[in-house]
Amino acid sequence: MVIEFLSMVGVPIIVALLSSAGIWRFFQARTEQEHERRSEFRRTLQDQIDTLSEQVGKLNYQKESLLREIGELREALAEAKTTILHLQELLRRQPYDNN
Repeated sequence: MVIEFLSMVGVPIIVALLSSAGIWRFFQARTEQEHERRSEFRRTLQDQIDTLSEQVGKLNYQKESLLREIGELREALAEAKTTILHLQELLRRQPYDNN
């Protein structure tokens, strides 16, 4: 009677223990896969951030260069305007020859 009882109770207990070990390994593997997926996602994001940061640096350099060129062009334009105004004044002061 005791042996029958142990065999009736023992088999379900052994099955339950084996099943719980399998379920534990399944959840552990799933957790590891999720961790790896998140790590890969973070690496990808970091690579994208590094690329964008580099592009922003290049664009800032180009912007500064263009702003310097604009300043130089404004200066040259101001000089040209001054020269034109001076030449116009000289032409106005010259007597008109009607040959």
